[in-house]
Amino acid sequence: MQFFCSELESRVEKKHKDLTKIYARYETKEKCIKIMGKLKEKFDNYINVYMVSETELEIISNKTNKSSAIQELLKLLEISEENVYTIGDGYSDIKMIQDFNGYCMENSVDELKEICKDKVKASVSELIIELDAMNDQIV
Repeated sequence: MQFFCSELESRVEKKHKDLTKIYARYETKEKCIKIMGKLKEKFDNYINVYMVSETELEIISNKTNKSSAIQELLKLLEISEENVYTIGDGYSDIKMIQDFNGYCMENSVDELKEICKDKVKASVSELIIELDAMNDQIV
């Protein structure tokens, strides 16, 4: 199974002109690790490759990440970094979690659990409700 993402759409054809991410799933962990190694060896100057599970890879340009995208949005929308809360569960979320008020899911990769402010059980909506309740207590 593979899917490709563009700036505007979460699923596009692999020849799409605005391709931003590739997701690939393999039969075994060993094959996934082997492919990841080959990709890094051949294209390390151009891409970041993350294991999103034992058999799944996410491949993105090394010229950007979620944190830099948020930085650009903050400039455009004139929002302060203190007002940004992030949540993630995988390797590609690490920089974003480090740079902003970062939370993670209970089933996140261990590296993310070590750096996040706190964990939520299963959903973004759970974090939103929790943050909203905290905000009500401050007022």
